[in-house]
Amino acid sequence: MRKLIVVLTLATAAIVGGAGSASAWERKVTIDTDRGTLSRSAEVYCFQGACYRETELTGVNGNTLKRSGMCVRVAYEQWDCKGTVTGPAGNSHSRRFRVTAY
Repeated sequence: MRKLIVVLTLATAAIVGGAGSASAWERKVTIDTDRGTLSRSAEVYCFQGACYRETELTGVNGNTLKRSGMCVRVAYEQWDCKGTVTGPAGNSHSRRFRVTAY
């Protein structure tokens, strides 16, 4: 599951780089395994120097992990971001970070 989260994060970073005009995308993936079904949905919206993303990952046991985040362009190739992760029990953790793209 970590690989799915890393791939989504990298895809979001690529979209953030081109957020000068409005853009959006949505993706839903379902994988059937011997242990059950794994599903993931992701949405990204960008408009005038800001991008918002929302991801939901549901494991084979039915537990859901939700991630959301917002990045705002503050300078050329620099973004201030805030991300929140919410676990299956409703506990959440937020953090702020800066992204520099070269």
